[in-house]
Amino acid sequence: MRKIVVKILIIVGICVVCMYISQKIIVSDLVIPSVGFIADTDGLYGQSFSNIVWNGIQDLREFHMVRLDYSVTESESQRVENINKQAKKNDIVIVPGMNFSEAIVESAKENPETGYIFLDGELDEMLPNIIAIDFREEQAGYLAGVIAAITTKTNTIGFLGGEQIDPVKKFELGYVQGAKAIQNDIEVVIDYTNSFVDDVQSYEKAKRLYEKNCDIVFGANGKSNQQVIEVAKELVKSGQKVWVIGVDSDQYEQGIYTTDGQSVVLTSAVKHFDRAIAEVVANILDGTAQFGQMNILDITTQSVGVTKINPNFSFQGNIERVSDIEQKLATGEIQIIDEITKDENMK
Repeated sequence: MRKIVVKILIIVGICVVCMYISQKIIVSDLVIPSVGFIADTDGLYGQSFSNIVWNGIQDLREFHMVRLDYSVTESESQRVENINKQAKKNDIVIVPGMNFSEAIVESAKENPETGYIFLDGELDEMLPNIIAIDFREEQAGYLAGVIAAITTKTNTIGFLGGEQIDPVKKFELGYVQGAKAIQNDIEVVIDYTNSFVDDVQSYEKAKRLYEKNCDIVFGANGKSNQQVIEVAKELVKSGQKVWVIGVDSDQYEQGIYTTDGQSVVLTSAVKHFDRAIAEVVANILDGTAQFGQMNILDITTQSVGVTKINPNFSFQGNIERVSDIEQKLATGEIQIIDEITKDENMK
């Protein structure tokens, strides 16, 4: 099996990077490893998934001596082309999301001397130059459902997903089970836009969820989640009491609607891409990375969770209650069941 090992030697203040890729050995004084990133069609702006990941990647400059580069995918047909472009000029390429699951395998076969990090999903085919990272989104979703069930006044909450891919479906699964663990008779209204960038549809479907008596909507639809937030702002300003649960990163600031900083965001279901990327890149650079393997990151490593420090929810007793459930998820005392396979503690 082909192995990729990167060793860093520090000799009298000089960093020497020795990269062994199969039979190829590159030794160069003061070589700085290069990391390339490919953004998807959601772009590098706002609260898009690609932008959240890119912000986490930029932390690498603080902890590791690396050069960063990126490409933005303008259309689906560009995915393989963009990955190959980054692969030919960088030591490591980071590829985010299930939309790239086929493209990364194709590129990795064409560029066996480049190391790939596939972020946020599973691959049908693992290659010896790929490290795949997946998250237990259902755990974050479960905690979001707990918070929603504790907070709701209508006993009806909503879920608005984007594309129906595994990470989003896992958010939904956990959200429903977490809410029902608190209130078994709670109604959870579920809808999908089948897009992460369709702002019009996101706005309209969010509006309909609130019209169906949902006073809390968990928006798991990428960049377009901002439209769910905008609908909630409008309703709150009109006198209604509604909330949004953000996704992937803390969206509290996006939900601010008053000059004194009040927000419609109750909490956010988060995935700590920065920690995941920093750890894997560090392992690659010190030669301990295990290529050709799938890495599942969960609540035990604080890789997923919810934002509990939020003035909308951080009341006495609430944090303690959520923290207790979080601990039970970590120890396995609480199991999340895959409704399709009926497997407990789904992976």
